[in-house]
Amino acid sequence: ALEILNAQLPITAERIQLIMSAINSCEGLNTEGDIRISRLAKANKSLWEGMQKMAEEKKKAYCCAVWTDRAVDRAALQQIEQMARGGHGVDEFGVPCLEITQRTPLRVLHRRSLLDRKRHIYNLETVLLNPHYFLLRLTTSAGTYVKEFVHGDLGRTTPSVCAMLNCQADILQLDVVRLYDDLDGGDHFISSHSIIDSTNSNDNSSSNSSSYGDDCLNQDMYITTSSAAGDSENGSKEQKNLTWQALNSLRLPSFRS
Repeated sequence: ALEILNAQLPITAERIQLIMSAINSCEGLNTEGDIRISRLAKANKSLWEGMQKMAEEKKKAYCCAVWTDRAVDRAALQQIEQMARGGHGVDEFGVPCLEITQRTPLRVLHRRSLLDRKRHIYNLETVLLNPHYFLLRLTTSAGTYVKEFVHGDLGRTTPSVCAMLNCQADILQLDVVRLYDDLDGGDHFISSHSIIDSTNSNDNSSSNSSSYGDDCLNQDMYITTSSAAGDSENGSKEQKNLTWQALNSLRLPSFRS
């Protein structure tokens, strides 16, 4: 949400469309396409004040870059997706999901009560970047600790990505890509196809943007870092840094070192 102070002109539907077009055209300060707006609408003060409550009570969609200490392949990631889809859990509304149990994470234990909480994972998707790195996209119920769902928090979150892959896993970057609120468009899920295709639509090469999203989901999408960095089985610090540069070069939303 943006609050505009001392506006010199009234906010009309036409001006909102002009603002969206100016930002999405990737010109001026946005030449790299770091910012893209899918929906923009006028709001009032009461909506502004209620947005924090929405953030605490509604489902959210995330995109995160994950590192693993051992090499994984597309088959291993597909197994995670299948386990999430076949979790045989349902939420309070009867929607199929993967039900997880999260004991209050160690990082917030000093300010939160020690409890076991049931949380739900929906729409889990993965995109393999190279044997030690992949993108994880998922939707979660309110209050889910996504970092702990990935690394397991020493067994305090079950099941976890770490446990399902049977290796150490950690998040390099975590971004909220959608809040499922009651506003217009709040029920829209951003899939791997829609995000990757939308970012590539800004590229000058139309041939890449037409098939890039399908390639990411249906094939192993390897990022070449260097032969030296790729030789390390457990993913060296040098390989992490090189792959981080490669993540930046993908120009996915908010991937910046």
